[in-house]
Parts: sequence; C-alpha cells; structure tokens
Amino acid sequence: MPTHSTQVSPRRLETRNRLVDAGLTVIAERGVLGASVEQICEEANFTRGAFYSNFDSKDQLCAAIMREKCDDIIAATRHTAADLPLSVEGTLPNIVDTAVERFMALQRSDPRWPIVSAELRLHAARSAEFRPIYLALRQEIHTEVGRIFAPALTQRGLSLPVPIEQALALMEAAQESATLQAQLLTDEPDPSEVAGDLKALLTALVRPA
Repeated sequence: MPTHSTQVSPRRLETRNRLVDAGLTVIAERGVLGASVEQICEEANFTRGAFYSNFDSKDQLCAAIMREKCDDIIAATRHTAADLPLSVEGTLPNIVDTAVERFMALQRSDPRWPIVSAELRLHAARSAEFRPIYLALRQEIHTEVGRIFAPALTQRGLSLPVPIEQALALMEAAQESATLQAQLLTDEPDPSEVAGDLKALLTALVRPA
C-alpha cells in the first residue's frame, strides 16, 4: 500500500513521475481498459511492486495523470491572467489573441494528452468507481480556473453572456476537439490551428461589461 506521508524522497518522486509518463504512453496506445499494470510497468522499466508502492490501482494512476494536467492548466491560467494588460479599450481581439497564445505556450505540449483525455472520459462513463474521481477533478479545474478567470475579466471591464463554468466547459471542449482533430489530419499538428479555434470562441463569448 502506498504511504501518505507529505515527505516524498526525490527517488520516489522520480519513480512516480516515470509511472505516470508510462501510463500516458500505454493508455494513449491501448486505452484505459486495454492498458494493464504489467504493460505500464514494462514501459516504465519498473516492477509491479514499484507500481503498487505508489498507486493502489490503475484508477489511482489515471487520477494522477489527470492531477498533473489539472495543475498544468491552473498554473497556465494564473500566469496568463497576471500577464494581461488592464486596459482593453478598443483592443479586445488583440487581448484575446494574446491570452490564448500565452495560455497555449504555458501548457506543456504532449500529443498523447488529447487521446488520453478522451480515454479517461470514456472510462469515467463506464466505471462507477472512477466516475466520481474524474468528476471531482474536472470540477476542481473549472472552479480554480473560474476563480482566476472571472476576476481577470471584471478588472478589465469585460463579461460573459453565460455562467463562467459553462464558458470554461465550452473552451475545454473546443481545445480538446481541435487538438484531436489536428492529430487525425497530420502527425505534426500545427498548434496555431488549435489556438485559432479558441480565439474564435473566446472572441464570441467575451464582451464589454
């Protein structure tokens, strides 16, 4: 069973990170149901003992993958909001362009994530055990991003015609859909295409207060 001490050694953290990375690779290739603990351990070059000393189950590994992405999105949102100029008068399209480009640049680009994200959503739909974990983490992302995004809009005299959580859900869906579509069309998708879809959606949503 994994320990729950707040003190994590560098070696243990490296092991955990390698298992998370291996989980991303194997789930992207085989799906959650098709990815076995043995395959994940083989990809990470660890034993089952190393896996179960860090995670109780494959679902807990899936939660760790989501947690890593959750932290990435929240950090990118915080830095993006802090970097935007306070005055947006007459320059809303430019502000939207700057915000989206900054947000995309701050996130770690990983071609595995759009596929894994879709797999985790499907797994949550199928698994009564994983579903509450998945929903809680998604809610945390929306809540934390909303706490950053809503005041940033207000400070700049901007508003949304829909509740903040609905707007965030739309932007999340647009980003994941555009990224996955780009991967279907080419082995080396152009990030600017994904950014273009987000800019169009955000421009349509944001308006002067």
